[in-house]
Amino acid sequence: MASEVGALRVRVHSDSQLVVSQVNGKYQVKEPLLLKYLEIVKGLFHCFLATKIHHIPRERNARVDVLSKLASTRSSGNNKSVIQEVIPAPTVILVVEVDKYWYSNIQSYLADGSLPSDPGLVRQTQRQAARYCLIDGKLYRRGLAQPLMKCISGDTIDYAYDPQFNDQRLREELDLIEEIRQRASVREAIIKSQSTRRHDKAVVRRAYDDGDLVLRRADVGNKNAAQGKLAENWEGPYRIVSGTGTGAYRLETLPGEPIPRTWNADKLRRYYS
Repeated sequence: MASEVGALRVRVHSDSQLVVSQVNGKYQVKEPLLLKYLEIVKGLFHCFLATKIHHIPRERNARVDVLSKLASTRSSGNNKSVIQEVIPAPTVILVVEVDKYWYSNIQSYLADGSLPSDPGLVRQTQRQAARYCLIDGKLYRRGLAQPLMKCISGDTIDYAYDPQFNDQRLREELDLIEEIRQRASVREAIIKSQSTRRHDKAVVRRAYDDGDLVLRRADVGNKNAAQGKLAENWEGPYRIVSGTGTGAYRLETLPGEPIPRTWNADKLRRYYS
């Protein structure tokens, strides 16, 4: 607009420190789209004898913000106090080249082992390729107990229309189900066994002889709840009568009165008189 009204010198104010620094060359522009916009801005600067762009605080740019919002919220021709221009299309169009198909990297890796040049896509391609297979140069997605699915362009997947081949693959997958279940069962048993060994390794076994004096945890007996925190944590002493051989013991009081039921060793503590 300044060029159309015949301005020779232009001073631009912006509250964006980033934009001002990029236009002045202090900051580097890395985004391809922003770089094209920067080239257009510098080209427009050549239309004037002198141009300057300055950074100003946001509070000093309030009037311009109001005008921009007014122009963007009202349709063209209804603003009498604002000079408004409608741009029907983007000033810059960035064309990005992409692979022809979404599965190109997977197909190339399965065909000849080639990997993409981007290091970030190498492991991703190798991981995804395990779920696909190549048959007569065409890429199919594997499936458990379901037909192979043919990969086509357009980010869509279609079933491979080969009934005989699909039936054969389906039977092969069904034959493997029992084997997969058995492997899962064995793996579960191994994990449980390892967990049990780790737990038992950390447990300190307590063994008592007949006639030993022990204390019993009060919270498994008749602890007096009325005493609250002041109640004793251990009660006794009691005398070991005999052991069951499984880590439990029969107890009696010092006068010789039997204590009902057996008591596990982890609920007992040796008493020293």
